[in-house]
Amino acid sequence: MDKNFRQHCSNTHFTLHQADKSNIENPNGWLRDSEIHAAQQLRKAKFPYLDGLNDPGILSGDLVTPAVTEFFQIINTGRHWVYLSTIGCTNSHVKVYDSMRTSPSRTAPMVGC
Repeated sequence: MDKNFRQHCSNTHFTLHQADKSNIENPNGWLRDSEIHAAQQLRKAKFPYLDGLNDPGILSGDLVTPAVTEFFQIINTGRHWVYLSTIGCTNSHVKVYDSMRTSPSRTAPMVGC
C-alpha cells in the first residue's frame, strides 16, 4: 500500500470490510452510505480546509456544521448519488454534478447546503 495513502488514512474514522470492497468494485453495485462516507473521509484528510464531506447518513440536524468556506458533499437524492460543490462559485451558487445526467434535482442543494 502506498505510504502517502496510509498517512491520509491514519487521520480518518471509518472501517471498510471485504464486502464493501466487492461492492465498490461491482460496476452494477449501489454504493452504501458507509462507502461514500469512507471516500469523503479520505478527501477530508487530503483537503482539511474545505467544508462539507459530512457523513451522508446524517445530513440534517445539529450534527452538521454549516459550511463557511468552499465545500463539497456527496448526497443521495433518493434515486442516486450526486456531488455538490461551491468550489469556484460566486455567492449563492452551488454546482450539482450528476453522473446520470438527469434533470437537476431541486432538493439536492437544499439537502446539502
